[in-house]
Amino acid sequence: MPNHRPAQSNITLRREPCVSRTGSAETIVGWAIIRTTEVSMCALRSIIVLLVLAICLPVAPLAGAQERVAAAEEMTVVGEGRAAFTGDVVASEEEAIWDAKRDAVEQAAGVFLRSHQFGHDFTIERDQIEGRSEGFIRRWKRIEGSRRIESIASQNDGIHSPARILHIRIRARIALLPVVKRLADIADVYKDLERPRLRLTILSEKKNNELAGRTRSALSVALVAEGFEIADSGPAEVELRGRLDIVPTVHLGDRASTPYGIGESMAGCRAVLLLEAVSIASEDTLLSIKSDSGGGSFASDIEAAQEAASGAAETLLRDHRSDIIQRLLVRWVHERQEGHTVVIKATGLTIPQQNALREAIRSTRGFHEFTADTSARTALSLRYVTSADTRTIRRWLSNRPAREGGPLVLHNDRGPIIICSASRTTRSVRNYTSTSINLQASGKHASH
Repeated sequence: MPNHRPAQSNITLRREPCVSRTGSAETIVGWAIIRTTEVSMCALRSIIVLLVLAICLPVAPLAGAQERVAAAEEMTVVGEGRAAFTGDVVASEEEAIWDAKRDAVEQAAGVFLRSHQFGHDFTIERDQIEGRSEGFIRRWKRIEGSRRIESIASQNDGIHSPARILHIRIRARIALLPVVKRLADIADVYKDLERPRLRLTILSEKKNNELAGRTRSALSVALVAEGFEIADSGPAEVELRGRLDIVPTVHLGDRASTPYGIGESMAGCRAVLLLEAVSIASEDTLLSIKSDSGGGSFASDIEAAQEAASGAAETLLRDHRSDIIQRLLVRWVHERQEGHTVVIKATGLTIPQQNALREAIRSTRGFHEFTADTSARTALSLRYVTSADTRTIRRWLSNRPAREGGPLVLHNDRGPIIICSASRTTRSVRNYTSTSINLQASGKHASH
């Protein structure tokens, strides 16, 4: 009987490394096949495992490169701010800190701009560079011991009077706008804008109100999960306006008018969801998106419509969720740094007091321009663009001195739409002015 021996492979490998070079890094990617002899199958399996592992080794340098790219999108800058040192110490310090933030962003933008110069044949693609070089403050900290007051000589109407300038320095971490992905990335901006609230409304035909409510709930849950505040009632700063249209395509039981009589056993429906974001203060449209989906059911037309509506909401969140979030966040960064819209609605003011308020607003720090001005007998509505945060504006309105018309009573405590009215002091100033005018008129009549 012949003597059978186990078959063996006739492949032998010599242990010599094969090196792959990526940049300056060297990575062993496997063992080179040199010549053929005999080797066990166990050894061959071990070699195959080594080859598989070696293929994964170059991933580490790539991950490190991605981290270096992310790090290049941020930098730490020391910014210095200045402000006139007045009797309102808090306001002066806030103004100096805001100026320091602006200085830090400008410094970083210059560095980012120089580091991202690119183009065809050394021609700079300006729009791309500017888009890449816009920065914002991710976080900041006041530098201890940096606060100092400088006395300078000033001249006003030929009269020499000393003035004091407050200096404050901060250390800020600046990031580029493309890295804005989450609300936490712009925590400082979000706080300065008094945490803008969103109001979400989804409209539809009356018979589809339940589906519109479900769609709103799905979108609301997703936005709350990202950290946004949804205002179910009361004021909001951004309104998300949606429109849900339900279009039946196949009615259950409709055999005659459907291909191959498919309507006998199932229903079909199409849902289209339109969503736009509008700034309530500026009335600007921030974004507009659309999604659609189909639905089917073997049970009822209503179930097919529910599936279609649910699919439209899921499609919108899947395809546009990051776009919605980033567009809102980037918009808020731009508003805080380049100017945002504030609306002041004041009642109980005389025409002279309305004029005085206009001029006072025009002279405030950060004022850019008026964009709307509506006045009536005792009511005034002013819409304007400013770089000042709304907290500072509210404090200024409630502490205006009598010579400027007196303080105003604030009737809401948050948001860019500020509702206020004349206070008792303001009314007394108005009455005093009216009395003075009447006395002057009486004097004129008496002289005649």
